[in-house]
Amino acid sequence: MKPMPGVLKDPVFRLLWFGRFASLFGTRFSDLALPWVLLQSTASPWQVALVVACEQAATFLLSLPAGAWVERQRKRDVALAAETLRFAVMLLLAVLVFFDELSSWTAGLALFVMGAAGLFFSTAYRPLLVFAVGRNRLPAAYNLNEGADAVSTLLGPVAAGALMTAFGPTWALAVDALSYLISLATLMAIRVREPASGADDERPAGTVRERFRASLAGFRYILGHPVPGTLVGIGSLLGFSAVASSLLVTVLVQQDLRWSAAQAGWIYSAMGAGNVTGVVVLGWMQRAVPWAMLLAAALLAAAGGAAVLAFSTTFPAALLGAFLLDGALSVAFVVQASHVPVFTPDRLLARVHAAASLADDTARLLARLFAGGLAETLGVRAAFLACALLLGGGAVLAHRTRIKEEPVAEVRP
Repeated sequence: MKPMPGVLKDPVFRLLWFGRFASLFGTRFSDLALPWVLLQSTASPWQVALVVACEQAATFLLSLPAGAWVERQRKRDVALAAETLRFAVMLLLAVLVFFDELSSWTAGLALFVMGAAGLFFSTAYRPLLVFAVGRNRLPAAYNLNEGADAVSTLLGPVAAGALMTAFGPTWALAVDALSYLISLATLMAIRVREPASGADDERPAGTVRERFRASLAGFRYILGHPVPGTLVGIGSLLGFSAVASSLLVTVLVQQDLRWSAAQAGWIYSAMGAGNVTGVVVLGWMQRAVPWAMLLAAALLAAAGGAAVLAFSTTFPAALLGAFLLDGALSVAFVVQASHVPVFTPDRLLARVHAAASLADDTARLLARLFAGGLAETLGVRAAFLACALLLGGGAVLAHRTRIKEEPVAEVRP
């Protein structure tokens, strides 16, 4: 029997990790159930896109003020308030679906609140984790959290689909509500010593205006330097493709192929399996393949996965396309995110990160509108082909970007 990882021996982190795992696992249920219910009631991918975009709109509008405000608050209190709100809203959604009273307006408002609460929770959770485990154990803590996310993405959708097929979408939403209640209970059970606001470890990063200026400065840098500019652009493309394909899978399964929620769950779990496999494959490929070539190959493989989904008419073909698409996206995400700092001067890292985050939030918001609008007007298969073309264009861009012929470890900004 393998010994427990060191950080898991910490009772505070164990509670935080279990709450995080419960929340992530439950979210996979609502990720499938809510768009499925909305598409059934409206029969309009565009209306569904408008509704689910409300969640991303909250993140887009509030990310700068949320960061500035949370820095000056007790992180545990913010996380508690956010989880309480998410539990209440998700429970309300489950009740409305049970009584067949959920409207698009109600769902949009609820998702905006969920997006805002999720933003405040994640903004508070990151420093809370630092205070709980210390900086020296932070990589291990992050790895375990990533493992929880991977397991949730792999097993959550298939469980959600089976539950929806057997008992209806209400109970899938109820599972998500229960997951927030579990997360809330773990937060209530922990005690973490937080440094006073303004201490060195928690120095405020500036006002909203200062953060916006930092984003503009980051954009000026990446627009004037082709390598980091290309990498940030590809990062936005990856986020765009991941969000768009997630909505398009629901439309494909329900409206085009007329399959069940259980089959949709299996396809989403195939995407999770691809994610896990991609990370494992990356571990040995990055030692043998130049990173720019690896990025281009991953984008090309993701384009192939989107194309397979565009032409799939059988269940095995849809599983293969989903597996290939998300697996390749996961490889590209890791390569892209890990190399932006390599080509950025240390003094501009924060500004470039702020610009990249703003670009990514914008891309993810537009992705939902793109997916719903194109699926509504030209059909879901045309929307998948458009994603394939965009990813293929990203592969060409990555391949043609001029990179110093040096090992990554020797590259200097």
